[in-house]
Amino acid sequence: MIRRLLAWSLTLSPAVHCALVLAYMALIFALSSTTIEPFASKGFLELVVVNLAHVPIYFGLSVLVGLLVRKFVPGDAGGRPGWIRAILTVIVVLLYGVSDEYHQSFTGRTPSAFDLASDLIGGVLGVLALGYLLDNRPAAKVFWLSAAMLAVLAVTIVVIGCL
Repeated sequence: MIRRLLAWSLTLSPAVHCALVLAYMALIFALSSTTIEPFASKGFLELVVVNLAHVPIYFGLSVLVGLLVRKFVPGDAGGRPGWIRAILTVIVVLLYGVSDEYHQSFTGRTPSAFDLASDLIGGVLGVLALGYLLDNRPAAKVFWLSAAMLAVLAVTIVVIGCL
């Protein structure tokens, strides 16, 4: 089902992809505009869960941006996903994460390096998932899966580092 959805999304025009990315960014902007209770009143587990919510949100942004980038940046020879596209996608997601943290400083919330790290991890995981799903070479499947496992290990280290 996911592969069919990705195949369908690749048939959409660049304008539609761009509109989807902008709408998703607007949703993130709206979510980051809301104020939340002071963290002092939250337990540690609640704090980690709230902060790690950035991972799936930026995972989704990374997938949408990655599909948009595929429309404008060609892959390398043989139609394989190019590293340039992956790096460009992560850069766009990270820059949006930086702007989101800056925006939060105007809403009564505090910008956080941990949130930005969570945004980056979500962006990298989104690129890896996209690469895994769109690259059909068996050796590439092993690479994308191994890279995803390393990214999950990085998330674990970040969470443990917060203890």
